[in-house]
Amino acid sequence: RLGVKKGKLSNFSCSRQIHFIFDRSVKKFKADLGLWMEWVAFAKQEGSSKALSKIFARALQLHPRKAGLWVHAAAWEWEEQGNVAAARTL
Repeated sequence: RLGVKKGKLSNFSCSRQIHFIFDRSVKKFKADLGLWMEWVAFAKQEGSSKALSKIFARALQLHPRKAGLWVHAAAWEWEEQGNVAAARTL
């Protein structure tokens, strides 16, 4: 009535399935930083902030010496989440 469209259940299940595929992929190819960044881009596109937080945490545990990844995670915390304290600890 107000022109607001609710997300369909099928959209949610497709998104969840794609997250599952990415999860399995990064378990098998842990060293592939490009794959991690594709998953980050997908999570940003879908607005999955909870999942994105977990993705960054896992990626940073596996790639602690990748400065670009640290900067990307801190920028996301600062700009998208507005969490200055978390961005500074990163």
